[in-house]
Amino acid sequence: MTPRCDAALASPRLWATAPLEVVNLYAYVATDPAELRRAGYPVGCFNDRHIEAAVSECERVVLAWGVHAARLERPGEVLRLLQRMQVWPHCLRVTASGHPEHPLRLPLGCGLVRIDGEVEEVG
Repeated sequence: MTPRCDAALASPRLWATAPLEVVNLYAYVATDPAELRRAGYPVGCFNDRHIEAAVSECERVVLAWGVHAARLERPGEVLRLLQRMQVWPHCLRVTASGHPEHPLRLPLGCGLVRIDGEVEEVG
């Protein structure tokens, strides 16, 4: 992650004593959306297992894939995976089109919002 993402996601108000683990939608990691697009948005055979393992060990799931992934199939696949696991995800902000905003697009210190748009107080 970039330092700005680290800062946005590591807000003490949000995480108090909980550890932070970040997993990716794709098997390829890039800081530039164009680079991920050129790589073909690869999903590895163990991507879902890594997501399941991380989710099963946490108190709260926070999504942050942003608008660049909104037109792709993978976000919907991950949301269905979370539903099967009976996990109700949060995000730092929901975009106008209903997707979780990426931390780089947000001011530091955002609160959590359930992915269905309902604001939830944390802490």
